[in-house]
Amino acid sequence: TDMRLRGGPATTGGLPPSLGVTYLHYPANRALFEFGHGLSFSTLVFSWEEEEQSSGSVAVGKHAVSVHNKQGPPGSTVVLGFVSTVASTSGFPQRRLFDFTRTTTIESGHRQTVILNAPREAFAVLVPSDMEGTSLPVLAEREYELLTGDPQSFATKKVYVR
Repeated sequence: TDMRLRGGPATTGGLPPSLGVTYLHYPANRALFEFGHGLSFSTLVFSWEEEEQSSGSVAVGKHAVSVHNKQGPPGSTVVLGFVSTVASTSGFPQRRLFDFTRTTTIESGHRQTVILNAPREAFAVLVPSDMEGTSLPVLAEREYELLTGDPQSFATKKVYVR
């Protein structure tokens, strides 16, 4: 079996130069499996639990996520919590992992609530501090979005840093 990543001349038993076991032909901006997401035999639905705050949700602190095993065999999963800015911000990544936890086994048709903790550092933006190019994290007061669940249909929650 030829496991080389690049093609080679056919006379040496290699694949044609345009072929090979590479990621060359996959779209550059689409991951096959996002970080931390993989195969599951259950249909899991993720949602953020509602909070009792009338002035909007505060970003820093504990956030409850409900995981519902809609159908399929009993199973557990890792719940990932990401933070993203609502408006494009220099110095802040597209998505930043702030916490993760594993559920216990969830039977089909049942749900479980887990807690994710969002520290202040998760909302920090890097701002140039001097001419050497070093950066210090600064907590920017603005609206953010918390994300969890399946990357194709994230459950989102708007939060505010004040």
